[in-house]
Amino acid sequence: MKTNLINVKRDDTTKEVSKRIEDSKKLKETNTVKKPIDKTAKKMMNLMALYNKNANEELIEVLLKVKEDDLKKETGAYFKSIYGIFKHMIQCDMYFFGIFRKYSNKKNIANEELLTYLNNDFSFNRDIDKDLKTLIEVREKLDDVIIAIVNSIDDFNIAGKVVVPNIEVKKTRYHLIMHELNHSTHHRGEISVLLDQMGYKNDYSNLMTMV
Repeated sequence: MKTNLINVKRDDTTKEVSKRIEDSKKLKETNTVKKPIDKTAKKMMNLMALYNKNANEELIEVLLKVKEDDLKKETGAYFKSIYGIFKHMIQCDMYFFGIFRKYSNKKNIANEELLTYLNNDFSFNRDIDKDLKTLIEVREKLDDVIIAIVNSIDDFNIAGKVVVPNIEVKKTRYHLIMHELNHSTHHRGEISVLLDQMGYKNDYSNLMTMV
């Protein structure tokens, strides 16, 4: 009988200690103020994604007026021609935003299958670079996919990772996305110089007036 009473007291003590620990945890959780998500990066990325789309639209208007021989003319640029540079921009966007798609909270995005049109060697696995018209159709849809991805990311300050030739890069999401959007800005500028040299009027980079 005495032994049973001792065991009961032990059980009661254990339960009381467990209850106090649990109450303490709940109190701590209640008193903890969650740090609000920084919305500045989201605003900036949304702005850049929209600018990217608008700048590409104006670039396309110019390219439609360029002779095919000039589009594919060897210029000494790394990607050979205006056509080659335009194609490269699409390939890189498919690769990077295929990674960034994982950051999105959206279940389905229209035309997101475009992100799967790239082989490991960066060549297309679809016949989409046969002519400028087909590439333009892909470019226009891809820009909407980019906007949808960026708009549906909640927190840009979480770390992300991309693998590029010979290096693995770990940065915040906004840093990685900014890189890719800036990459397109770089190549649009390159195309602009080549168009200037060929005598084609062009002006499609004014961020202040485009968005």
